[in-house]
Amino acid sequence: MPAGRALKRVYRRGKRLVLGPTQIEKYDQETVAVLERVLRVDSSAIDVGACTGSVLVDIVRIAPRGKHWAFEPVPGNFAGLKARFPIVTVLPYALAEISGHTEFHVTKANPAYSSLEDRDPKLLDQIGLSNAVQEVVDVEIRRLDDVIPESAQFALIKIDVAGAELRTLGGALATIRRCQPIVILEAGFYSEARSRELFDLLRLGDLKLSTMARWLNHLPPPATFEEYLPLARTNFYFLAQP
Repeated sequence: MPAGRALKRVYRRGKRLVLGPTQIEKYDQETVAVLERVLRVDSSAIDVGACTGSVLVDIVRIAPRGKHWAFEPVPGNFAGLKARFPIVTVLPYALAEISGHTEFHVTKANPAYSSLEDRDPKLLDQIGLSNAVQEVVDVEIRRLDDVIPESAQFALIKIDVAGAELRTLGGALATIRRCQPIVILEAGFYSEARSRELFDLLRLGDLKLSTMARWLNHLPPPATFEEYLPLARTNFYFLAQP
């Protein structure tokens, strides 16, 4: 996940929270641990928001005989992934709940923060990007369910789309229901209403939302949204499981 290689700043309840090296390293370690537990040598995975390939490289390393797909709409990143991962199906789409074309907001200084979402200037200021150059490009948006063959099976999906997670999941429910994968996703510090929407949407895909740490320690996922809410308030990265 691209954010896992750089300092990430967010606001929570009006106060800046800095996810420094210790937290980022812990997250990176958990991500690799999940990949190593889920993927076999011939397992297949989907990387949504592959950026420069920081997670895709581990997917390919662990499952070199799998049939992997990666999605990355930022033009420079897409070209780099195509060259670096010739065995992966790399596509230049942003994934959403509909298909068509739309504006995509590229953060020039840190492409990991690029998004389908047109972020409020106050939010950009809150995450330390108030002076960052935002380039608007036209991208093709597709539904994952329309791109992935119905015969394909995937053990894992990783989603890092800088705030557009609900849109991505909205177009992926048929694939999720069919494959019942482990889903790793970044969904940091949503509002309570948005957290509930995410929780309920994944339940529609027959997945239960938790954290990587809980899953790695064989702890059951929260049974209700009320049990999940404390995790939503204190975590940035999540795991959905069948």
